[in-house]
Amino acid sequence: MMDSNAGTMKKIVIALGLAMSMSFALHDVGVTAMLSPDTLLEYPNWVEPEIVIRNFGTSWESMPVRFAIDSAGHRVYDQAQVIERIYPGEERTIRFPVWVRHFGFYSVTSKAFTSLVGDENRSNDTLRRTSWITGGSTGGPILVEGGRCVVDGHFTDEDGWFWGYDISDTRGQAGWPKPRGSCVLYVGDDYDYTYIGVSVQALDSRRDGDRVIIKMDENYDRWWPTDPTEGIHELVVRGGVDSVLYSFLPGQQCPGCTSASSVLSGNLQFEARIPIGTRPGDYDVDPHYDYTGASISFWRGDTCYGWWPESLLLTHWDSARYFGEMWWDWMAVEEPETGGRMDADKWSHLARGTLFLPASQFTIHYSLFDLNGRKVADLHPGANDVWHLSPGVYFVVTPHPDPLPQGERGRNEPSAVCRRPSAVAKVLLAR
Repeated sequence: MMDSNAGTMKKIVIALGLAMSMSFALHDVGVTAMLSPDTLLEYPNWVEPEIVIRNFGTSWESMPVRFAIDSAGHRVYDQAQVIERIYPGEERTIRFPVWVRHFGFYSVTSKAFTSLVGDENRSNDTLRRTSWITGGSTGGPILVEGGRCVVDGHFTDEDGWFWGYDISDTRGQAGWPKPRGSCVLYVGDDYDYTYIGVSVQALDSRRDGDRVIIKMDENYDRWWPTDPTEGIHELVVRGGVDSVLYSFLPGQQCPGCTSASSVLSGNLQFEARIPIGTRPGDYDVDPHYDYTGASISFWRGDTCYGWWPESLLLTHWDSARYFGEMWWDWMAVEEPETGGRMDADKWSHLARGTLFLPASQFTIHYSLFDLNGRKVADLHPGANDVWHLSPGVYFVVTPHPDPLPQGERGRNEPSAVCRRPSAVAKVLLAR
């Protein structure tokens, strides 16, 4: 009887010892959450990595914490901080320096990890996340940038594609919901043509009946007309041949329009060129500055892979009232003669509440003007709060560092107000 009790007590002591050794490590700090970046990165083109760490141990600790971002096998961001005295049970939010990403459509992998010497539980040290980079929200405006492409159904570096919009049908408007990265939209213009590109990354084959449907409310009155001034373009594969059809010219190739599709890049891609003009089938827009309503989708049979805007319900598919907004020539930039260069490839020209000007490109103070030429704000490198301003188009302007020559000034104007405009960039403030 005594031997039995002694054996039982011994087992209890061993079990308690194991439980305590597993649950109460002396040294154990880990990453519990990644608050930023999210799985989808839209506007703006900068992100401030942010994580939460916790001390699971029984002793206060100090150690380095690192955040890294990899893209296509290359490290594009790597920052570390030394965390001082985090106490047992304490959680702490860690923010890292801003990462300014380049534009396009691609994915990155973020990794946050602690580096505590003697950490007794390595399983919680590292947290990873994959994020998709996209030019804009599936519910926000499409920003038409100046550029052109060779219409051959094969995206290459020589093409002018810049912004990539993830328009994947994540809501399953027609068919099952598609994951992020399934379908990407590109739009550009060169003042003579509008270029439409759709990369269906979820499909690696090309079939008859594959089609891109483009509806354009060109005068942005939210109504369809009864004449051929506005209509529907369809990029479609029929009998292995690419065609551009137009709703007011049934059964005919749209005059002046060209399209091509292929899987040369490893997935299905469409490219099209539609004239800007006044003929039926042309886009009657001012490519220098205009707003239009639009909706764009990609279909294979009755299944939709890409759908923009995301807020457009299937029941409203034919109503221009529910279309998304398309902004034309929104990013015209005049390069400065000297100094203060605003690099259009390095910062976002659309802002929601905060206009961020990277210090690496903005080394002096700037001013923000509205369409009436009225100065509405002073800007500085870094984050600028613009929540108080109404949505719309504004201009970031910097004065030239040198005054105008005496002969080019007004008669009584001091040199301080007689400076050349050095750089102007158009920005869109949205909600």
